[in-house]
Amino acid sequence: MINKRFLRSAPSASIALALILGLASAAQATPIVVSNGSVGMFREIRGANNAGFSAGDRLQLSANIVGSSQGVSITSSYPPTSFSSGPFACQPLAINAGFCSMVTSYSSSRVAQPWTMTFSRPGEVSVAVSAPSVATASALPLATNLAVSGSGLAPTISWKSPAGSTPDAVRIAVYDRSRMLSSGSADQVHLAAIEGSLSTYKLPAVLSSGQALRPGGDYVISISPTDVRGATSDYLANQLTSQVLSRSSAFFNYIPNAASNNPLRYLPTVVNGINQFDVEGLAAAAQVSLEVGLSPRYQIKKGNTDPNITSVLLPTGVNDSLYDLYLWSGTTYFDSGIDLVGGQRFNFSGGGVGQFEIRGVASSNDIDARTMQAFDIGLTFEQAGNFTGSITPLAEVPVVGTLPLLIVGMVSMARRLRPLAVRWSANQYTANLVPAKTL
Repeated sequence: MINKRFLRSAPSASIALALILGLASAAQATPIVVSNGSVGMFREIRGANNAGFSAGDRLQLSANIVGSSQGVSITSSYPPTSFSSGPFACQPLAINAGFCSMVTSYSSSRVAQPWTMTFSRPGEVSVAVSAPSVATASALPLATNLAVSGSGLAPTISWKSPAGSTPDAVRIAVYDRSRMLSSGSADQVHLAAIEGSLSTYKLPAVLSSGQALRPGGDYVISISPTDVRGATSDYLANQLTSQVLSRSSAFFNYIPNAASNNPLRYLPTVVNGINQFDVEGLAAAAQVSLEVGLSPRYQIKKGNTDPNITSVLLPTGVNDSLYDLYLWSGTTYFDSGIDLVGGQRFNFSGGGVGQFEIRGVASSNDIDARTMQAFDIGLTFEQAGNFTGSITPLAEVPVVGTLPLLIVGMVSMARRLRPLAVRWSANQYTANLVPAKTL
């Protein structure tokens, strides 16, 4: 006979059993463990970049998760105002599999008291930690004039420290744009820190991630003047993010090559595909070599207050080492009829120009999207000053129809067959050019 009392009590028993099992499951869940001494928060002034990092005045919060930060999310909050940000997915790095961080906009109204960070992962017990204070963190200016020289795979890099700034240390980081994380930022493959008074550093052949720079790779180098909490010697020895109080980060794009003795050239900051430069303190008539990625043509412009460009020197070994010079009329670019010869400096007349184009560099078929190739452009200027201009890579000028293609081919052949003496005369070109425009 079925016990009616049992039937009446069965639902309650089932609920009780589910509660017991749920409590047991919660009791057995593995808690997230944050590494001791890894909790950090700092103010960062970020420069423009194409490495996937938001530019501007930021607060970064971070910690290391024991084991791996894969699958962990981070949320931050400022208790006095109930402001919160997140959750954001943590991104393990090649140099640190446990790294977990997030950024939020800096506001002076949210720095007087400590922030709270909460780390969560499905199936594990969340953990909340208190971040260190950033009440005294200052806005550090950006470094400029980043240049590379020497070995292409272990280059010496140099930069200009911000005027009037005396940081405790300088952080050097390298990011690989061929390894984009799900967050949209490039993976970090190297980290180092040196004394704040120094402005040169040699990248090692083996990076801190155990990787090496690849010829034709797509890298971003970050230079970060840094103020730290506690002893600077501790930060230099361990590079712990938890020791950072404030820093600025300027980003520069670099394409390694296999050569062992490269001359010094300045690197750009690439934003929206445009190579932007910030090279200060140039001497009059001194050449500045600028590195950009190979493209079919380039548009070169000086900055608004920069001195005029008085000469250009292009490299050899790219196709036939002959390039077409297009000058600016004030409204459009026109073919000057002049061939620029790789390895031979061309001097502009009349005090120089403010902008020009170089065409016929390479066809799209010559450019391998998988392996980048650097193209170095040498410029001189009419007087001492800065170069804050840009070099914009452009696609080939489209030619439509069979007849235009035939005409272009004939003109190109005729140009290549012109006597060398004519090409040499181009370097002595002294026609009255259109005055440079202020850009």
